[in-house]
Amino acid sequence: MLIRGKTSAEIFDCVRALTQSGELLPGNALPPVRELAEALGIGRNTVAAAYRRLTLSGITASQGRLGTVVRNHYEPREQEGALADTPFDGSCLRQSEYRLVAGRRCGIADQALQAAALR
Repeated sequence: MLIRGKTSAEIFDCVRALTQSGELLPGNALPPVRELAEALGIGRNTVAAAYRRLTLSGITASQGRLGTVVRNHYEPREQEGALADTPFDGSCLRQSEYRLVAGRRCGIADQALQAAALR
């Protein structure tokens, strides 16, 4: 399974990194909440919270009983977190560095992440 994490924030970061690297393509369905929770050994509410945040941020679209799918076009929204709307002042990671860190957590090679950033 591509998606990793023990907290909703880690799952969110992992799915976002997978979409940005091209490993999860538009239209790909995410695993059902129950299935992913069992695979990761965590509670369903944790996965459901991550999926909710992914949908609110525009990365995925919830289709009710049909599941959650990756959206065609990803544009970061304000709900995604402070990084997107915080000007870089040296106190936080640059967006590209943040993507590398999040991708590494998901086991994505640096070369794949850097190639995705050039697209």
